[in-house]
Amino acid sequence: KEEAIMKDFLFGVSTSATQIEGAYQQDGKGLSVWDHYSARGLIENGHTCYTTCDSYNRLDEDLALIKGLGVNSYRFSINWSRIQPLGSGPINEKGVAYYNRLIDGLLAMGVKPMVTLFHWDLPLPLYEAGGFLNRDIVERFAEYARIVAENFGDRVELFTVFNEPLVVLDFLYVRPVGGGDAVRTNQEVFEGVHNLLLCNAAATEALRKYSKKKIQVGMVNCTQLKVPATNSAEDIEAARAAVFAI
Repeated sequence: KEEAIMKDFLFGVSTSATQIEGAYQQDGKGLSVWDHYSARGLIENGHTCYTTCDSYNRLDEDLALIKGLGVNSYRFSINWSRIQPLGSGPINEKGVAYYNRLIDGLLAMGVKPMVTLFHWDLPLPLYEAGGFLNRDIVERFAEYARIVAENFGDRVELFTVFNEPLVVLDFLYVRPVGGGDAVRTNQEVFEGVHNLLLCNAAATEALRKYSKKKIQVGMVNCTQLKVPATNSAEDIEAARAAVFAI
């Protein structure tokens, strides 16, 4: 029984597109909200997302590093702006080709790809149109998920739609990056939560509909559990408040 469990166990590593790819305007990629933050100097210590690890241009080296780690799974995110520069409309084939190279390279060395659709890098035109506060984003997100499924769903079996949706809303509306944007009201934040969950449902439906393989779809949540120091009402309330604090 233990051998069967270990056979199916995925021991992997993960990255996000904005944190490693660089090449922020290369080969037709559009701008994302993080490129916008970079241009405005809102990232701590003046850092930018323009070059980072330059994985876009050093993909073969990075595949070799993954192989050397001995893992059997790799979770990475797709930069929406790289395959659909405006967040709607035409597809950027060079961006699609990059992710095809990554997926094929992983499969060739026996590493199972796990694709994250959204790791915080909202296309700039959608951000300027209201982001998750604009209900139109649900249709845009479903279209994006369809593009991902049609191009990669013949080889990828594991998908996550959102990476840490709580952080998405936190960075955009509760504690905006670098303090560069207005803090939104609680009502607006809850509208954002609602629209994000609708995006998750629409994307899940599209992934299942247009992928050519049987797939699994989930969400990567950031959670924390605080245990009361004692059974006193004060400690129980303190633990409850800490668990649900943003």
